[in-house]
Amino acid sequence: MNLAKPFSAVAFAGKTRVNMYFPSNLPKARKAIVLFYGLPRHYPLDYSNPAVKNFLSENFVVFCPEYEGTFGSAGKFSCAGSLHSAMGAINLAKKGWCKDAWSGKKIRWKVNEVVLAGASFGG
Repeated sequence: MNLAKPFSAVAFAGKTRVNMYFPSNLPKARKAIVLFYGLPRHYPLDYSNPAVKNFLSENFVVFCPEYEGTFGSAGKFSCAGSLHSAMGAINLAKKGWCKDAWSGKKIRWKVNEVVLAGASFGG
């Protein structure tokens, strides 16, 4: 993968699709943030979102889960499923590696801290 600029990957934590965005200087990233978006009818956060870009510029690894039963995640939407999705994304951030669902490449990161942030339904 080209580390000269930020890059993205997709992984699954159970039924939950997690969109991940990695800073250009991944080896120096020591913090991860899991961003939870609002109501499920709003499209999940992606690279074009100013918050995502800001965290990448500060060398965060950014995780944006899609709640179960919405967009790219399997299952039926529910509050319990959303909590399950949140925990899946947090555990993935702590895990330190994933296999990109599209390329099949293994991606590794090492963070010392996982920060949670959200707005509206996700906050």
